[in-house]
Amino acid sequence: MSKREKPMKLEQFCVFIDEEKKVYYPGETFAGTLHVSLREQMMVAGISVTFCGQVKTCWHEGAGEEKKTFTGEEVLFRKSKVLFGNAPTSIEKRTMPGKPHKAGEFDYNFKFTFPQILPSSFESSFGSIRYYVKGQIHKPGIKLDFITKVPLTVIDRIDTTEMYCFTRKEDEILQTIGCFGIKSGPVFCKADIDRGCYIPGEYIVFNAHVENHSKKTLKGLKARLDQVVDYFAEDGSGHKISRKTLVRLKGPKVYPGETLEWSNQSLQIPITEPSIHNCSLINIRYVIVIYVDVRCFNNVCVPFELIVGTIPGHIQSGNVTHSYKSIPNACTVSFNDEQEEVCKITHEVEYLPAYPYLERTSNKDEKELIVEDLT
Repeated sequence: MSKREKPMKLEQFCVFIDEEKKVYYPGETFAGTLHVSLREQMMVAGISVTFCGQVKTCWHEGAGEEKKTFTGEEVLFRKSKVLFGNAPTSIEKRTMPGKPHKAGEFDYNFKFTFPQILPSSFESSFGSIRYYVKGQIHKPGIKLDFITKVPLTVIDRIDTTEMYCFTRKEDEILQTIGCFGIKSGPVFCKADIDRGCYIPGEYIVFNAHVENHSKKTLKGLKARLDQVVDYFAEDGSGHKISRKTLVRLKGPKVYPGETLEWSNQSLQIPITEPSIHNCSLINIRYVIVIYVDVRCFNNVCVPFELIVGTIPGHIQSGNVTHSYKSIPNACTVSFNDEQEEVCKITHEVEYLPAYPYLERTSNKDEKELIVEDLT
């Protein structure tokens, strides 16, 4: 440091959560401390802490002059508490005189309660659902404010003990396969799944019955679990659908004239976000598709929508532990999205949400399956 440079008055500014947990549920209360350490007296307009939940979406369509940007933003809740002085707006503070805050170590306590109904935390390239506590030192005049943030992960209460979760689902389809107007014959597929709601780590147990009345050898019976995310722009001006396959299971071929039973198969749900149906801008749903791969023809598909829950109910056999884990290979995201022209970020925050997961010890006698985990 040169002789002309002055040491920064603010030595430390951060948020501490008491008994910090990996996840929180709607309706829970938490307490914390906003820690301020000053080397010397500082003129401030005030010090505040804000507890906030917000949803954002953003994506682009088209290219060049045809490129169009779609955005959406919703504040789920915002609660603020003034800890020292005032919490002026950017316009008010321009004419507000500063108040001296003496040097030293200071801890300002706060307590907040989550609203009773909230969607789960979510991060993706096209949108996010975020919850955080933000501390702010409001500087008088045109000086930049100081900001510090702590992210919190919220998990919606989706109880898999509800009766509808245990309802067995079944469906069937009869489809004539063909190409370029040449029909090869009909294929019949009937399938069922054991219930409609699961926790990541659990197994979807299903059965399939296929009758190949065509002249073609079918490539194979297969199953896949898809995550479908709907993103919406404000005022319904745009809608984007993102679909990805989380895991696949490969079965046997079906020859012409053959009837095949694919019984008691299981597909494990990997670590993933819970279903989201209570958010106006982001919706997450899951579909298991049991299908016959017909190569160059349209596949014969039997899809079932299911719910990925958060509160375990139906625990399948085996030694099971309940924990919270982050999605493997997911990239951490920066939680500092404040504009640099209006504030100074005291430190960078990297964040990765965690989700409920049921883990059990493997059974050596279990049948080996060809499963491809795509997460």
